[in-house]
Amino acid sequence: MNRALKEGDQVGILVEATDPAGYYTHLHRMACIGKIPEDLQKQFEDEKELQALNLKMLKPGVDPMEMWNANNDFLRSMDIRKRPGSMPMARDTIWWRGRPSRSVKR
Repeated sequence: MNRALKEGDQVGILVEATDPAGYYTHLHRMACIGKIPEDLQKQFEDEKELQALNLKMLKPGVDPMEMWNANNDFLRSMDIRKRPGSMPMARDTIWWRGRPSRSVKR
């Protein structure tokens, strides 16, 4: 897209780097030009709630499928498919880097 940024635009900045020893790092930041739209603020609050759920469950010996199911149940309860700009999601969709993905091998 080739246009000037305007009020309400969301901007993602991703910086990735590797060094000669093979170490890799990345830094990702999101920003919004002007006032944050209500739907974006709601989505952010939902994501914080999901992070808290995952952190609460994350402990030695936890069954990964239990976390997987809890995560997907939470996402389904929000019915994100009805949100503006959301991507179509199949029942078996998983989340990778913040986007639904059907390409991860199980």
